Amino acid sequence: MARKHRRNPPPPAPPRRPGPPSNQRVSTSLARVRQIAKSLPERERSFDPARRGSWHGSSRDLVVNGEPRLMAGDVYKFTGRGTWHRAHNNDWSQITLRGSNPRPNAHRVGTRTIDATKYDIFSDGHNVYAQLQGMNRNGHRRNGDVDPRDIPANLTPIKSWGYLSDPPEANGEVRTYSNTDFGRSKADNNGWFQVDYATGSDYNGGSVNESNYRVLGEMLESAHPEGSEPVVWARTRGGHGTYGIIVNYGDLDEEVREAIDALEDYPLMDEEDHSNLEMEQQEEAWKDWGEGDFIKECAKHLGIDKDDFEVACEKAGISWGTIFRAATEAANIYWEDQSGGGQWIDMKRAADKATDLIGGEKFPSWVDADTVEEYEKLGEVAAALQE
Repeated sequence: MARKHRRNPPPPAPPRRPGPPSNQRVSTSLARVRQIAKSLPERERSFDPARRGSWHGSSRDLVVNGEPRLMAGDVYKFTGRGTWHRAHNNDWSQITLRGSNPRPNAHRVGTRTIDATKYDIFSDGHNVYAQLQGMNRNGHRRNGDVDPRDIPANLTPIKSWGYLSDPPEANGEVRTYSNTDFGRSKADNNGWFQVDYATGSDYNGGSVNESNYRVLGEMLESAHPEGSEPVVWARTRGGHGTYGIIVNYGDLDEEVREAIDALEDYPLMDEEDHSNLEMEQQEEAWKDWGEGDFIKECAKHLGIDKDDFEVACEKAGISWGTIFRAATEAANIYWEDQSGGGQWIDMKRAADKATDLIGGEKFPSWVDADTVEEYEKLGEVAAALQE
């Protein structure tokens, strides 16, 4: 009987090669990419972690391929033809020079944006250099060795000293606002920044910013006391209770700089200080207006003249603080931060609950005997005045 053939026979074996492939015939994916890259302009080359950072690479290459980002002494030299003002980015070549200035006799002639980053431009009469490190017109550094891209977002550049009274002459000085103007880019300002999370007024900021103002001020006083050099911070004051702190970020102590950086992740520097500040504000509010308003609301609910009620309670030695705390906790109401206007609480709701407790409402289980006794005395005073 004839054997049946398989419907899908296996493919024939490939022919044997005469020997191992030569090196000329091996072409891996990485090799092909490198070969293509050689034919491309420098700025279009693919990322190569082995390649030293250069201006002709992208910003990503400057950070990853290079060693650190550009610091003092690392500059770009203009190598193109014509003027530097509108030269192509490829007309700048990276070089390393010593000293804070490109040359001792170089002077700042302007700024320009190269690859979306602002640079200071210097000229020594023969050559033109671009330096990422911020410099002022006299060649003195500002913001230390900090890349403008590394300055935290919660720092707002101050546009010019025409809007703040004067540059500070000593650490911790108080500068006054007139019509403060902010908004220049971080790479093109006079070197000073407002710490947004440590500024506020009667209308904004709140207890969080005020606490940060206290804590940051103490840190700066310790790290950069009055009389020390360089001058890197000052306090600011203005109308409507405006307060703030301005800093020269790059020259700050490293610990202070890290504390400012951390505000980006959690905008409160010290929870314990913030809690203490809120308690201070609540005590102040109670003394200024809270106690009077609470007594007034209680008298209104009980149908008693406020002045007579207050005099009678004073004679009976009523502890209004004890009455108030029990009422607010029983009603589950708390002080609220008014974002610059101090602390506030709903005194009407607190008085509602206090009069309910006077009228016989059952006390919560956590109320102690002393508090119950205060309410009993208050009830006797109210009953006497209602007769």
